Amino acid sequence: MICHRVGRTWMKTKVCLRDLPVAIVAMMAMCIAALLPTEADAHGNLPIEEDTCARFMGRNIVHFSAYQPQFDKAGHYCDEIPKIGDTIVVVDLYNQRLRQVPVSLKIIDPSLSEVEQVLVSTQPKVYTHGVIEAETSFPHSGNYQAIITVADGDAEERIFTIRVEPSKVMTYVSRGLIYAIMLILIGLLIVRPIWNFVQRRGGAA
Repeated sequence: MICHRVGRTWMKTKVCLRDLPVAIVAMMAMCIAALLPTEADAHGNLPIEEDTCARFMGRNIVHFSAYQPQFDKAGHYCDEIPKIGDTIVVVDLYNQRLRQVPVSLKIIDPSLSEVEQVLVSTQPKVYTHGVIEAETSFPHSGNYQAIITVADGDAEERIFTIRVEPSKVMTYVSRGLIYAIMLILIGLLIVRPIWNFVQRRGGAA
């Protein structure tokens, strides 16, 4: 639909061509926002290799989940836990090999002394059903460490960080930067060529 000018006012019947890039960017931004997984549903229907809650131990995979049913009965989290307090930790041993050797789980608070830093520690055990479950409590916001140890010959460890009650400001800023970069890339790669094409067609008409 071509815009026409009456006096100093731009008139349009449905959509003005000069508004087309804005409309395209807005639609693509909504699609991207809808497609991006959140922390709570990060391991919904994704393959295990693409699951952000999965951790590799050599060729093997473990899947870390945390639950705080007292705050959100349906919520489950990976390396970012929204609140301090009681937490149920579940580690799924994805590969059959890990279900045939002793495995242990330890969660520590690195900010404390070596004697006080252990929040939960399980003894090495063969989990034939493939699930390690433990209960702990995170007393304050900050970074904790989960250590999974496979006692098969030479002990193999996998350490990863758990962020409890991360700064909401930093979360919003990081997400905003991601969206801004995506919009810029969309503008450079898609919107601008389309807009130039539409302008040429409008000029030819």
